[in-house]
Amino acid sequence: MNGTQINTPAWTSISFGFQWKFMLPEVYRFENQQWIDEFFETGCLRLSNFAKFSTYDHEARGDNMEGQGLSISQKGSRSVGVWLKEGRNSFVLSCGLLPHKGIMEELDRNSAFVISDPIGFAAEIARQIPGVIGGFSGLCVYRDPPILYRDLKDADFPSETDSLDQIMKIGEKLGGEERYLIKHTKYELQREYRFIWQTDQPAEDYLDVTAPAARRFCRRIRENEIRASA
Repeated sequence: MNGTQINTPAWTSISFGFQWKFMLPEVYRFENQQWIDEFFETGCLRLSNFAKFSTYDHEARGDNMEGQGLSISQKGSRSVGVWLKEGRNSFVLSCGLLPHKGIMEELDRNSAFVISDPIGFAAEIARQIPGVIGGFSGLCVYRDPPILYRDLKDADFPSETDSLDQIMKIGEKLGGEERYLIKHTKYELQREYRFIWQTDQPAEDYLDVTAPAARRFCRRIRENEIRASA
């Protein structure tokens, strides 16, 4: 099975008094051809996690700061900063927006497949993940340094009399989904788009899922889609 060849954009919508529609981006999963062939034949796909990402010694694929970093809130002359590590219970699939040869070479991959409907794809994969409780997807945000800035309500801002435990609980409010998507600017050319599936238990280094229904939201990349450069 080659998957449904979706050639028109996928859409979703939201209502807030009137309907607003979103055209979803096509995203590219960079992979070696043998694993792309296996996905379209069986629906098998390997997901990883942030802890595993941090152990890669490959410069472009490895980042020992994945899913962790400094989050800061400031009010006047007062500030609070907490080092947070997210994603312990999450599986990740990294994709990209630009299918060019430079990225493939940088990631040591020789091909890619296209996810034409990211929402439908994410839902089908989620159905095959034990203990899944939710998830999200989005473009990575590149910052130097990769710090997450948040506003805390006055009532949440720590006082000089708060204990360390109280401060840490307040600090948890400085986290959130954005922490999963912030990366250093040295990775910016990858234009990464991430799928995150959250579970109710610590994630293993990787998970092989078999989701044949997900193939209908994907297609093989065409040769003329691969660009020579960004």
